[in-house]
Amino acid sequence: MLPKRKSFGYILCFVILVLLLACNLPLAANSTTSQSDLIKTAAAQTLEAQLTEISQGIASSTPTFEPVSTFPEPTMTSTPEGGTSETATATLSLLSSATSAPGASPTPRQVCNDIKFVKDVTVPDNTEFPPGKTFEKVWRLQNAGTCNWDSSYTMVIDGANTLNAPAVSPITNKTVPPGGTIDVAVNLKAPDLVGTYRTNFKLRSGSGEVFGMGEKNKPFWAQIEVVVASGLVYDFITKAPQANWFSGTGKKVETELTFGGDDLDPNGVAKIVNEVKLENNATSGKVLLTYPKRVEKGFIQGVFPAYTVQPGDNLKGRLGFMLPAGSCQNAKATYEIYYRVNDQDTSLGKWDIECDGSLTPIDLDLSALKGKSVKFVLVVRAGTDFADDWAIWNSLAVFH
Repeated sequence: MLPKRKSFGYILCFVILVLLLACNLPLAANSTTSQSDLIKTAAAQTLEAQLTEISQGIASSTPTFEPVSTFPEPTMTSTPEGGTSETATATLSLLSSATSAPGASPTPRQVCNDIKFVKDVTVPDNTEFPPGKTFEKVWRLQNAGTCNWDSSYTMVIDGANTLNAPAVSPITNKTVPPGGTIDVAVNLKAPDLVGTYRTNFKLRSGSGEVFGMGEKNKPFWAQIEVVVASGLVYDFITKAPQANWFSGTGKKVETELTFGGDDLDPNGVAKIVNEVKLENNATSGKVLLTYPKRVEKGFIQGVFPAYTVQPGDNLKGRLGFMLPAGSCQNAKATYEIYYRVNDQDTSLGKWDIECDGSLTPIDLDLSALKGKSVKFVLVVRAGTDFADDWAIWNSLAVFH
């Protein structure tokens, strides 16, 4: 049997140990009796019983204790006003930290067909071209998907075809694996009107899937600027040999003429002459001579190659007569300019010219025809006296 003093010491140590352990147990929020209170109550009851036993001199070979009742399991309960307990908050924070670790990378996008644009190999955006210019555009593309590109893959137009691209173009005759790159080329043509033009493209797989770049399926494109240099853009003198020439009487076309024919051809003549004397007594440079058919009300007509009129274009020149015999005498003719669209002629101007010692200037604003492809038609009509109608067109051209 232990001495009472030693027994009391053991009991006191046990109680202190129990109290220390109780301090580290989790609390249950909003419980009627907390775990700490339960532990303290049990310890106090045990201590009271032991002290009573000692004071009554009850001998025992081994100290006995009342077993502490089972502590309630910690539970997570809602706090007032819909919140959560501190324990719940801590648990959720730990879960959040575990699932959203700093610096975590998103899962890469994995699809069969995808494109990554690398660079423009030729013709960067907004490269300048004159109207109607043909060119080759080349892109470098990367296979950003998980499927191979092979000869069944093609390039297709996505939207408006402003650059005259083929509807479908092959991209490769070999296999391009995921991560591989390829240069894709297509022949294009600049429009005839000044401005900015863009055509979009995508790829199409052998199974018919049309795809672009990234999750938003964006196209790649060719974009150019069509520009016209200031100055002379259409020269009637240099275009004259390419025109179709006719003559006739009244309004009836009767004869097709060969450009550069004989000056004395009764059906008329169209040709370029140089260093001839003009009615203003000046010696010319190259001018266009158009002598009408040598009959009363005879005419000559030239239909010129098509031209697309640009914003800001003007048709300018000077009209008059050549003096092969040194004087005008009775020269008198009517000059006319038309534009033709779909075989329909529309007048741009009409001038009755007499040999008066000066050339008549003309300046026609073509802005109403902007964007139209037209064929200019030049006409000279003789009056009742055609003997001296050596009609010339001096410096006739379209200027921009």
